[in-house]
Amino acid sequence: MLFIGTIWEKVTLHLSALPRDEDELPILRRQMHPAGNLLDAFLAFRQFGGKGRIMTLCGKDSSIARQLEPLQGIIALTDAPQPRRYLLRTEAGEEAVLFDSPSVVPVPELWRDALAAHQEEVLLDGEALLSVSRLGTLLTEHPPKALHFVPGDALCRIPPKVMAQLLSLHPVLHVTEEELQRFTREEDAAIAAAMVANLSENAVMVRLRDGDGWLHLEQEGAMIPARPDVPASAYSRAGSILAHLQQGVSLDQAARSALTEISHNEGA
Repeated sequence: MLFIGTIWEKVTLHLSALPRDEDELPILRRQMHPAGNLLDAFLAFRQFGGKGRIMTLCGKDSSIARQLEPLQGIIALTDAPQPRRYLLRTEAGEEAVLFDSPSVVPVPELWRDALAAHQEEVLLDGEALLSVSRLGTLLTEHPPKALHFVPGDALCRIPPKVMAQLLSLHPVLHVTEEELQRFTREEDAAIAAAMVANLSENAVMVRLRDGDGWLHLEQEGAMIPARPDVPASAYSRAGSILAHLQQGVSLDQAARSALTEISHNEGA
């Protein structure tokens, strides 16, 4: 199982006060660690016993490649700067968030070789389609055994040609109700899920606003109640579902288990 996408370098700056205009940042201390939706999905996958690897990019100027080494992923180094998200936090509890947009880079040869050699099941982060040029083409040239697509906020920004390439691979989509409604302009989540399922010719898993799930599978939709403490992120839920699929159960059963079970690491 390959998890392909963008990992951000989250930089938390502890300040004595938020800066005014272009004043220097009064930094008390700095913390840096990898973060992002792809990592959320992968960690949830691992928590439920899933076995797989992350395939991502790291800027040569970044320290997070070393921090990701324990994951034993396929990590291609690039000359492009590492995308960063900055959390500014003061002693008084004030916060502000800033972020860099990822640079667009060509498909790394390391990725091309891995997809050509293994053709594994893949979870794809939507941000990767915006930051890695011709990634959609590469996936159509070396189609994975199964594709799970978690577009996130990138759903409405993916170029139509690239989206058509992805849909031709018949992915299972994992989306939030808000993302689905923006994409289809349909307010009813069940109808919107059916519309997208007709495009992808596969299942659509929706995280509803109230936290429950909606699975459109084989031309039928069903509500899946979620435990109150199940993560709200569509990425974390997708990772949990994939871990259950590895155990040989159906997609319907995997979704129900992911939204109702305690992970292997909880309560330990």
